[in-house]
Amino acid sequence: MLSGHKTTVSEPDPDYFVLIADTHIDQNPHRLRSESNMFYNLETAVNRILNNNKFGKPAGVLVLGDVANTDGLIGEYGLTWSLLRHLQDAGITVYCAMGNHDNRSNFSVVFPDQETLIRNLYVQVIEAPNAYHIILDTLARVDEYITGGELRHIQRNWLDQTLANYTDKPVILHGHHYPWHNTQDGNIRGLKDYKELFEITNAHRQVKAYVFGHSHRLDINPYHRIDVDVKDLNLLNVPTLAGHSGSQPVGLIHAFFHHDSMELEVECIDTSEEWHGMRETLTYRSDEVTSAEQNTEQSKSIDLYQNYPNPFNSTTRISYNLSHPEQVTLNVYTTEGKRVATLIDTFQSAGRHEIVFDASRLDLSSGSYIYRLSSNGSSITKSMALVK
Repeated sequence: MLSGHKTTVSEPDPDYFVLIADTHIDQNPHRLRSESNMFYNLETAVNRILNNNKFGKPAGVLVLGDVANTDGLIGEYGLTWSLLRHLQDAGITVYCAMGNHDNRSNFSVVFPDQETLIRNLYVQVIEAPNAYHIILDTLARVDEYITGGELRHIQRNWLDQTLANYTDKPVILHGHHYPWHNTQDGNIRGLKDYKELFEITNAHRQVKAYVFGHSHRLDINPYHRIDVDVKDLNLLNVPTLAGHSGSQPVGLIHAFFHHDSMELEVECIDTSEEWHGMRETLTYRSDEVTSAEQNTEQSKSIDLYQNYPNPFNSTTRISYNLSHPEQVTLNVYTTEGKRVATLIDTFQSAGRHEIVFDASRLDLSSGSYIYRLSSNGSSITKSMALVK
């Protein structure tokens, strides 16, 4: 048993969550995937969670995308809910992320209580005693073959601003798509804007992990797959519950979140699999950067200053400083993430620079706008107000 986490049947452990990914429930309960019955697998998982004498009762179950099997049909969600509702009835909250086989409109019909914090995106914040859990929506399009995902500007901006206010305890991010491209047949199979995601997590070191599915693999800290510095962020690839993908497990993960680490135990549907009972403890990175990281950050440092005047009527000045000569991009966005202007996109010398943003040349309404300076893998965002 993991350290000190036995609970009674009636009282959930508020920092214990069961992680499930890629259930792929079909509207035909007898449908097989890789010679495995997806409905049976989820039914087995639900029964084990409800009758778990080893760990007791979790606070919640996180289903990390591809809840449905093909195109997110209502019948697929109906069968999924026929099993997951037993968890809800037992006081175990079910949270679902969106994957590339999911359909938000159909999902909302069967799962009306799931939250959409940003327009129609299924983004949720769960506060537990030892951590905040943020579920991200990486669904770009419902497609069985073009499977890549994307957070998009609006969600990334929301995440950046939200994390600035969630600093009192660790933050765990959860999503469907893995954080690298994996381009095949000319199509991106992973998260399209993973570099922008890591820019945010590097800037907010209270983020301790990104937990995801999609690949149908069990993988812990697969840094070798990523071509950018993730600043010792823990990465957890949750295995599928649907069917085998090569020599990989089919099952779920019991996760216990502490203030400085998370403890994991793998449970396979077939308990004879070699991964069944595998344990791992992932220690969180420090909130403070190391001296080596500070030197790296200094070598990449950029400074973006508040525009002046602000608010402004038609024109305003934006200043910034570069520590080294480098390629620079300065864009202006609406608060929803739509780009309205590119002010700079060129190689510039080190030192202070200034540019005038003339909003009168654009058909912009009064309101708040965001300007983002990006250079050498780093970015800084500030807001400004246009008053006509």
